[in-house]
Amino acid sequence: MAFYFEWTPSERQLPEIDSNGVAVKNEDGSHKTYSVPSRFNGMVKVRIPSNAERIKFMKSTALIANQDGQVIETKGIDQTLAFTEFAKSYIEKVELKRLEDGYEFKTLEELDFDVDGLEVLTDIGVKLSQGIRLGKN
Repeated sequence: MAFYFEWTPSERQLPEIDSNGVAVKNEDGSHKTYSVPSRFNGMVKVRIPSNAERIKFMKSTALIANQDGQVIETKGIDQTLAFTEFAKSYIEKVELKRLEDGYEFKTLEELDFDVDGLEVLTDIGVKLSQGIRLGKN
């Protein structure tokens, strides 16, 4: 039996970067972030990986997560590639519209080749690696 969830675009929190390219930290040591509105409307239907599949992915990419499931260690561009490839293997259906120009994405291939699609694939990959609760997400 397979379980699915619908990924929908949402506002993103990005790390604030200083003039030297280093992430700015708050007094408590956490990264300072700012909000960026989504570039898309619509949804992507995604099959939820089993816990075993998710753990194998995390092990293969040396991801380390805290007890809340938040990824706490990554390796930059290699991790982005890993997240996108992981996401692509679970995507079943794409129905997205880019707000800027109205372009409609109807296939995974379109999403994979468009520069803005990287944002979507990475976000889905991160969510899958953290795990999905069944029920309302």
